[in-house]
Amino acid sequence: MTRRAAKLLNNAPKIGNAHAPKAVFGHAGSITGASDAIYGVRLREPLRASRACESHLVMSASGALTALQQLDLKRGDIEGRADLGHNVKDISATIASGSFHSLVVAPCSMQTLTSTALGLADNLVSRATDVMLKERRLLVLMARQTRLYLRRIWALRMATKAALGALSGSA
Repeated sequence: MTRRAAKLLNNAPKIGNAHAPKAVFGHAGSITGASDAIYGVRLREPLRASRACESHLVMSASGALTALQQLDLKRGDIEGRADLGHNVKDISATIASGSFHSLVVAPCSMQTLTSTALGLADNLVSRATDVMLKERRLLVLMARQTRLYLRRIWALRMATKAALGALSGSA
């Protein structure tokens, strides 16, 4: 996690009972089919260790496949690092309810970025990003695919309300 992302997460508004042992604020994360699933996996570790917030995770099918190919980790291994895992087809899951203060999509595939830019809510990941933008909550899309050409630059521009982190340059 970059210092900027950590700072944003640390400065997120606190909700709930200040004396509660857990779930001071909610964080949702998503792993989609872009390369470098390690970012999404590593993000889970400090969140799980701190216990300062409740951590939810949703993985797309291509995200699970990428994690298996790149990291030799199965979906269950990764979901076990979050407090709760959600099915990508369940658009009524809590992470799409507007009650979470941050959502990090790491890595973020160009399909997810474009769905966010166009406001498509055809699965839980794109529905959650749509809700975060509507509620003006912290949304970090870690777009991974490069080379950037006009259509991808347009999608990045259309997602102007999103905080775009760590755009990698793997030509």
